Amino acid sequence: MRRLERLRTADGRPMALERTHLSAERYPELVGLDWTDRSLHEELEVRRGVRVDTAENRIAAVLPDPGDAELLGIEPTEPCLCVEGISYDKRGLVMAWVTTPSPRHVRRMLGGAGVRSRRR
Repeated sequence: MRRLERLRTADGRPMALERTHLSAERYPELVGLDWTDRSLHEELEVRRGVRVDTAENRIAAVLPDPGDAELLGIEPTEPCLCVEGISYDKRGLVMAWVTTPSPRHVRRMLGGAGVRSRRR
């Protein structure tokens, strides 16, 4: 299992800490890439011909751990919205598991907890 951790920013301000867990056995060519300006989904499609078909997401209010709070530029007592999701390919195989805590100053349009989506 490999973990890809990226701090997402907007106008230089942290908006989310994205942690993606991938199978190193299934996607060995992704190990060691510079992810500064790369899209995971584009890399999976180009390198493996794999696209997200369905995803299950849950949303919860959480308190960040001290390390996450520091990266997000907030206090550990400031609540965050955390989206946790699993994406699947068209064969139903797990592609990735993602957790993304975002500080409350980030406003999102969210569909609700337990949302299951399908790419058309």
